[in-house]
Amino acid sequence: MIKNLLLIAIRNFRKDRWFSLLNVFGLTIGITFSLFLIFYIQDELSFDKHFKYADRMYRINSYIQEKDKNTNWALTQFPLGPELKKDYPEVEEAVRFNSRERTLFKYGEKEFYETKIYYADSNMFRMFTHKFVEGNAATALNEPFDVVITKTLAEKYFGKNTSAIGKTLKTVYDTYKITGVIEDVPQNSHIRYDMIISLSTMLKSNIYGAGGWGGFNNYTYVLLKPGVNVAAFNKKLADVYKNNVESIFKQFGATMYYDLQPITDIHLHSSLQWEPEELGNMSYIWIFASVAFFMLLIACINYMNLTTARSARRAKEIGIRKVTGSSRKQLILQFLSESLVTSLVSVLLSCLLVMLLMPVFNSISGKSFTIQTLFQPSNIILLLSIVLFTGLLGGSYPAFYLSGFKPVGILKGALSKA
Repeated sequence: MIKNLLLIAIRNFRKDRWFSLLNVFGLTIGITFSLFLIFYIQDELSFDKHFKYADRMYRINSYIQEKDKNTNWALTQFPLGPELKKDYPEVEEAVRFNSRERTLFKYGEKEFYETKIYYADSNMFRMFTHKFVEGNAATALNEPFDVVITKTLAEKYFGKNTSAIGKTLKTVYDTYKITGVIEDVPQNSHIRYDMIISLSTMLKSNIYGAGGWGGFNNYTYVLLKPGVNVAAFNKKLADVYKNNVESIFKQFGATMYYDLQPITDIHLHSSLQWEPEELGNMSYIWIFASVAFFMLLIACINYMNLTTARSARRAKEIGIRKVTGSSRKQLILQFLSESLVTSLVSVLLSCLLVMLLMPVFNSISGKSFTIQTLFQPSNIILLLSIVLFTGLLGGSYPAFYLSGFKPVGILKGALSKA
């Protein structure tokens, strides 16, 4: 039965090809731009979820209250991380990041300015789970002047198919030994880096100071143990303030408090100063989701209108099929199958358009989608869902409307509806 429905649908598609192409064109345009918006939304919602322990990772933010203003920072003080790891059993790991200014690095005759540079604690990779191409994650940042770089950076300095381990990069003041190479940091990360230098380097180097409780110059992250009551632990952060910071702030008539923020919430829900990367906005996600939905809906309504307007041209066919014994159910299935075929063709053409327009969209949106994005398992399910949604919704009204014509009236030339 299904085979017959599809054969008839294809036959009708070919029989009235210009009308069919008009329907396909309308659906294709709507689906194409909806797909771009959906991919953008998916990417925005996926930030930092690639980390193995993302559901237990939190950043600690600082909220400073002065007489004339409030200051909200993504930064904290240098000693905060070790204090939490030492005195609070809820904390499994604490990691600090300290950004470094633009620096010129040299290897032989090659020299490049690098900007995505951070100092980080030696236990960084226990929390921020990156795939190591070379080196050992457990020991890569153990010693001063140890550095872990991304695969792209390694190829830039040392070429492809060449091991970077043990090689050195020089600056004006220091020499750094490469102890690890990781895969490039995903673009959907709220903090991105090409180079990680061991934090102990800051204590050893002559030109960088770590700072105490009075200076805010670090991003501090904690990995909480499974089952920890996050709200209860968050309240305990008030004790850290009282024991270490309160006396400092009292001198200036100010107060402050710390607050935990889930790492997966930072990109879309943060509004703090000194964020390491440009943030997204949850309001835009709702707007884009609404636009994507309404574009699909309008494409479906347009398909309904065109098919219904064409009903008179198929009235005789419907009348003859009813007289020869076709039930209304069979006619409904026939029209829905035609609609699904049209939708399938439109989705396939949309995939082709998406592949062609992907570089333009990446340039506009600042994303880095590839053709592989389109064919991820979740997106294949999405494409099939769009076929069903547009096919069934777009074909529902014409199916029920056209299948309701009275055969006698049709054959006499009148389109009276039952």
